[in-house]
Amino acid sequence: MKRSSRILVCLVLWAAVTACRLEDARLWLAARVGVEAVYLPFEHGFMVRVSGADCLYAYAGGIILPREVVTAYNTYRYCLPFADLPEAPPGAPVEPFGRVWSRYAEVRDTLGMATGEAVRYRASMPPSDPVIMGGVFFAGVLTLPDGSALYCGMRAATAGTCQIRPR
Repeated sequence: MKRSSRILVCLVLWAAVTACRLEDARLWLAARVGVEAVYLPFEHGFMVRVSGADCLYAYAGGIILPREVVTAYNTYRYCLPFADLPEAPPGAPVEPFGRVWSRYAEVRDTLGMATGEAVRYRASMPPSDPVIMGGVFFAGVLTLPDGSALYCGMRAATAGTCQIRPR
């Protein structure tokens, strides 16, 4: 079996075991080899998006998870979808960040105003924590422009939480 076929089979099996979408698995693979990302700083945190993804992360001392999004998916979905949201109104941050910022009061109130320009950079997926008691407590999500990395909880004890780890 060709290496690319083995990788695809592994991704499909991984997606089935972890109950994630195959698109999430493709993004994971892309992040391992490096992807373009866009970072936007705010008064109290930041938003970051992998280029080509239809969702973004909002962080301010912890991941921002609007109640409406958690309720809709009946689980923690750290990456907030924006494709179906209306375009941002004038005065909102640059697209697509402005869509999420203007739609969810929790995001807007927690982050405050954008404080700079959107920064395009090369990101990768940092290594996850080691397996303990049959699972990973925090998984590496994405590196940030300063070399630090966003990690999010994967087990019941850490679900709904994310943290920034220095390089």
